[in-house]
Amino acid sequence: MQIQSYLLSALLISIFVSGIDSESARKRIYGGSVAGIGEFPYMVSLRRDSVHDCGGALISAKHVLTAYHCISDGYDNLTAVVGTNSLKTGGTAYRIEKVLIYPPFDGDVVKDAYDHDIAVLTLEQEVKLSHRVSSVPLASSALKSGASVHFTGWGDDYSQRNTKFMQKLKVTAMNNLDCEAHYQKYGYGFLVKKNQSICTFRDVGYGACFGDSGAPLIYEGEIVGVLSIGFDMCAIGIPDLFESVFYYLDFIRYAMTH
Repeated sequence: MQIQSYLLSALLISIFVSGIDSESARKRIYGGSVAGIGEFPYMVSLRRDSVHDCGGALISAKHVLTAYHCISDGYDNLTAVVGTNSLKTGGTAYRIEKVLIYPPFDGDVVKDAYDHDIAVLTLEQEVKLSHRVSSVPLASSALKSGASVHFTGWGDDYSQRNTKFMQKLKVTAMNNLDCEAHYQKYGYGFLVKKNQSICTFRDVGYGACFGDSGAPLIYEGEIVGVLSIGFDMCAIGIPDLFESVFYYLDFIRYAMTH
């Protein structure tokens, strides 16, 4: 799986403009390496009709943090699978009880998936915690540019298929003004917001791709970002875009108690 950036195609442009089906916005990892079993015990595979769709992070025994566009098509047929690094074997699946989005309205409310691309899922029952399954702490401060961070996922690799095993990738947080300049070349500088967004980059050939959406960005053991929208071509040199967990901290805490 290669964690890649995404180029906005005509299809994705139509998604931004009209809120059409978000399937094409979901991404995956390029240039990563295989994550060991239990290495990232908070990692969640969100599966629609048993097929991997997006990533997510366990932030309590009953809550998963992910991207809003991963659940914008509904969640009746969505399950959260924890406790495995494989899409083929292992893990335990949990059904979704409810979803809260930002602003904190019920998940059935229609909204622009890209204004605030973040959602908190409440599971029907608490997961059984173990050395392979545990939650990740929320960000305690805003992430600074230049920080070394990493993210994980099961997104597309160079074969343009979902990788069977979870991948991990180290990247660097970059200045949002520089990131905005990259996106502005394609007319999408408005997607990078001053405090709301986190941009990361490593090099051409490394980044998020389809299926990685919702993946957690981790800094010093805390979740600081949630992988958001991007381009439909991967690892071409465009920074990856995350929603800042610290920016949404009040909302996330509210969602976990309501």
